[in-house]
Amino acid sequence: QNAVAELAPASASSALPLFDPARSTSINMHMNKPLRIHYADANTELSGYECKDDVKFGDYQARITFACWTNAPNQQFWAEMGNGVLGLGPKYQSQHDEDGHLMPPPLILSMTDPNAVDSNAAGLPKKFAFMATEAGAELQLGGYVPKSVKGEMMVIPSLSTKSYNIPISSIKIGDTFDTATELLSYAPGSSR
Repeated sequence: QNAVAELAPASASSALPLFDPARSTSINMHMNKPLRIHYADANTELSGYECKDDVKFGDYQARITFACWTNAPNQQFWAEMGNGVLGLGPKYQSQHDEDGHLMPPPLILSMTDPNAVDSNAAGLPKKFAFMATEAGAELQLGGYVPKSVKGEMMVIPSLSTKSYNIPISSIKIGDTFDTATELLSYAPGSSR
């Protein structure tokens, strides 16, 4: 949903670089502002508090408010989520939590808000590119760096204003378009 960081129990995984508010010299945890949501499915409830801290991605930094999740249903949730949930939603999934408390906006909206006074990303386009391989990953805010991809990046409008959904009618893998193998197969007459 709109989470930016989670507090995982120390036993979840000591190898992950988990967000630890005790290590931050600039965090403000608002214990009087509890939050509670069901994440991803109706069976996964997260609870925690509203926090404000300095967030930095490469050259971009901002002091933003985010949801700091301190409680999840089980250890498996922390193991599957890795070291956090990063709020990159195009809009709020929900502006209020299940108890009616106002949710902080997704990270991308906070950092690029034209009125953000503590962000050097204020006014950047609300775009990002995320690329991943087995060797590493990269997040680019405000669009993408053309030299970081082979060929030209294709921009496809989302089918939703609340999540990233694109129409897909074909996925091919191979060296050339003509010799590539089609990975999607639709039955004749089915809707694509």
